[in-house]
Amino acid sequence: MMKHNTETKGERPVKQMFIFSMCATIALCSTTYSETILDENLQDQMEAVGPRGTVSTLVYMEEQVNIKELSDSITEARMGFVERHQLVAESLQSTAFTSQENILQSLNQIGRIGGVTKVTPFWISNSIRVDARPEVILQLSKRKDVGHIYLNYEIELVEPVRMGPVQQTDNRGGVEQGVIAIRATEAWQMGFTGDGVLVATLDTGVDGNHEALASRWAGLRPEYAGHPEWAFLDPYTYNHNFPFDAGSHGTHTMGTVCGGSPGVSIGVAPDAHWITSAGIDRSSIAETVADAIETFQWFLDPDGNPATAWDVPRVCSNSWGLTSSHGYPNCDETFWSYLDALEAAGCVVLFSAGNEGSSGLRRPGDRATDEYRTCAVAAIDPYNASFPIASFSSRGPTNCTPDGSSAIKPDISAPGVSTYSSVPGGYSSYDGTSMASPHINGAIALMFQANPDLSVEEVKEILYVTATDLGPTGEDNDYGHGIIDCVEAINMAIELSDPCNAPIGFCPQDIDGNYVVNVIDLLQVIDTYALCGDGSFKPSGDVDGDCCVSVSDILSVVDAWGNDCTPVGACCLPEGGCSEQTTESDCLLTGGEYNGDESSCSFSNCPDNGACCFDDGSCTYGLPQVCIKLGGGFQGNGTDCNTTDCPIAGAGDECSNAMIANNGSNPFETLTATPSDNPPTDELCSGTYLEWGNSPDVWFRYTANTSGPINITTCDPSSYDTSLAFYAGTCDNLVACNGDASDTGCQSYYSEINYTVEAGSTYYIRIGGWQESTGSGTLTIE
Repeated sequence: MMKHNTETKGERPVKQMFIFSMCATIALCSTTYSETILDENLQDQMEAVGPRGTVSTLVYMEEQVNIKELSDSITEARMGFVERHQLVAESLQSTAFTSQENILQSLNQIGRIGGVTKVTPFWISNSIRVDARPEVILQLSKRKDVGHIYLNYEIELVEPVRMGPVQQTDNRGGVEQGVIAIRATEAWQMGFTGDGVLVATLDTGVDGNHEALASRWAGLRPEYAGHPEWAFLDPYTYNHNFPFDAGSHGTHTMGTVCGGSPGVSIGVAPDAHWITSAGIDRSSIAETVADAIETFQWFLDPDGNPATAWDVPRVCSNSWGLTSSHGYPNCDETFWSYLDALEAAGCVVLFSAGNEGSSGLRRPGDRATDEYRTCAVAAIDPYNASFPIASFSSRGPTNCTPDGSSAIKPDISAPGVSTYSSVPGGYSSYDGTSMASPHINGAIALMFQANPDLSVEEVKEILYVTATDLGPTGEDNDYGHGIIDCVEAINMAIELSDPCNAPIGFCPQDIDGNYVVNVIDLLQVIDTYALCGDGSFKPSGDVDGDCCVSVSDILSVVDAWGNDCTPVGACCLPEGGCSEQTTESDCLLTGGEYNGDESSCSFSNCPDNGACCFDDGSCTYGLPQVCIKLGGGFQGNGTDCNTTDCPIAGAGDECSNAMIANNGSNPFETLTATPSDNPPTDELCSGTYLEWGNSPDVWFRYTANTSGPINITTCDPSSYDTSLAFYAGTCDNLVACNGDASDTGCQSYYSEINYTVEAGSTYYIRIGGWQESTGSGTLTIE
């Protein structure tokens, strides 16, 4: 039987009338109402869902902690991190608990009759997530204790521009190029590896079993025993027992922050410990601003005790944001309060600028309310010596300033092209500003190791003034202040630090620096006996690092009496490999390359032996520079001739017997070739067309000796109209192609591909002809 709707125009259903009546009864509303309290997009959403629908909102209370004044007063009082954290956390919590008590009681009563479906209070921003019917939201806006109500916008990952194939094992060796570009390796040699610093990311999670990261998940430390939820947050299923990655992005970004695999150094701060939240890009789950607030509140106090700070990260990087496609308005302030609160507590917050190029920055990285908020990170290419800005990296300017005037954005740059890092199941290279901000995260960990007392503003100021300027002179809308310089940043951090916090270094008993411990050193201790540092100096006689000269220092010198304190470090051996604890003179005598005092092999990029293939299919074992000098193709550090199949040059009619291609000139001909299966398509040809058809073709196999961009071309004035395809790893993984290029001095319609390769990786080059043309020519790789 058909049901009749008894509701007439101008009337509410009985239940809705009851809800409205209850609103008045329990004082959900006050006597005044201003539409400015409601976010404009929220009003649109309320109209769209209709009276029976539900809208998700963030209700900000009128009473708010003045975070700037609180932070400034803490800085003026020169409070340390522990005291700063406790004061900020307790101020936020007490304000929220008292000001939210009445409205939470009211919402609880409304929820019993169905007008409210979700209520989640937050103390970090003194706000409440309220999912409710539009009329309930309307009545909330009339309360005097409510300051503003925002739509609970969806947020999203800054997806990488390119994600390379996954390698199950790391076969590259050495140090990741982006880590080298920001001078992190030199910082390691200075003794700064992030040891003792806790870092964090808000991302898709992290694979807690990955070999490059597993040992430094903070949840394994004794102080976390029985409480893995202090080191991993899953804000959706609350499965906090062990970190997982809902995708791959979070494992990749954390690898750049602090990863250290057995074969390659991929992370900037390889001795830092990490925590993470799997709050972004969860399949079938709509992530919102409220989920980010929950994570930032967790970051500010993971163990729920404001008096402890060992559980609080010093830096957090974010590879997510919002664009206007979500309806999120430019310069909206929804994010700002909880970001400011976390920074006031002593944790540096970073955001990737976005991959929108000249279309502008994502929110909240577009904010420029002062010179430090919010820090947005651009991406550069570390494989090019000039460090060009990546084409995809979001540019400024921004108008999110106090007066709406234009300001320069982004703030700082870091490597974000072909960033090689950990992913679940192995390793891979990604492109994106998502890869850039983790480099800054790791660099800040190094700075905090050098000076734990730095404020958030000091950290950012140091990064900006020590960056290497790129592009136009001075700060600009491509690079910001330029690419970070870990060494210079650490040096400035040390200048601002208490000298007593500096590492004691190698052989501290050698006070006079003559490389032997003797009576002169003992007299220096005696001369400064009972002297203690006051924060401005460290007594020269302090050899045990407690900043006071006492009996223990005398005993330390006596115990080391006569010791040879000649500095030692890592030596790259001429026959390949590395030797530790070697003096510079001994290393040079053997023909090796000395890596600096106190350096270690684990952080030295020493070349190692590997398989070397020759045109006749033979193989020898040796160093890469020797292989190349002999005209061979080096197959990668640690490769072995017994497991390497060296193809015979001159074959090449099929991928399975591809010819070897070396850097330089490689002659070829297709006159006697036959067509291979699966001709390439045009989708990856940058607007050119192959017209491959059933073209006879030849194949080359190329193994990259070094990581970086290469140019592949068939430019040869005596050659024919070629078509070119480039494959990564396998014969069917097409990654680039080109039908026509244009340049003087070449044949008409030759082919050219530019691609960034990874050292030790194998690629296949396939040469055919336009509309099945054939001929001979030269393949050049530079």
